[in-house]
Amino acid sequence: PIDDLSERNIFLEGVSSYLGIDVADIDAIVFETEARYSNKGIEFTKTIRQWLQGKKKPSQSQAYRHNCYNFCIALDMDINKTFEFMFKHFQIMPFYYKNRTDAIYFYCILNNKCYDTIVKMHNIANNFPATNDETVDTKYIGNKIYEIENDEEFLDYLKNYCYDDEHQFATARRIILELLDKCKE
Repeated sequence: PIDDLSERNIFLEGVSSYLGIDVADIDAIVFETEARYSNKGIEFTKTIRQWLQGKKKPSQSQAYRHNCYNFCIALDMDINKTFEFMFKHFQIMPFYYKNRTDAIYFYCILNNKCYDTIVKMHNIANNFPATNDETVDTKYIGNKIYEIENDEEFLDYLKNYCYDDEHQFATARRIILELLDKCKE
């Protein structure tokens, strides 16, 4: 029973179910997914092909989260389906709202923006100075992004309240170090 679970490819099962293609028909799953990537103008990478072929499992690292988001976009998932797929099949927590990259994907998927808009926003955000506003909690940022109605307002908000990748989890790191110091006393 537990050994059976380790043999399963939960990601591939989710893709198969979502596409309505038999999980054993890997070629059809790859073909359909690649066509959807192409239709959205998103590069279908070797990594994605390896995920679908079962040669590699989706990574949970921050560096690969864009692959997960792009996958959901290519398959036309709305915000609710993206949340569900991220939890169930990528087995990662979706949308760290304080992270600029995650915030951009969240805003764009929520508002059904095209992939080109995501790329443009990333390019703009790369020029923002580092932000590390610890006074605003993550849940507040997610709720605020829900309320934003246009791209200019979103980019302004992103500039002031979301971290670049280097400063992600700075608050958590600081608190952990403080707790470690207390433990050493």
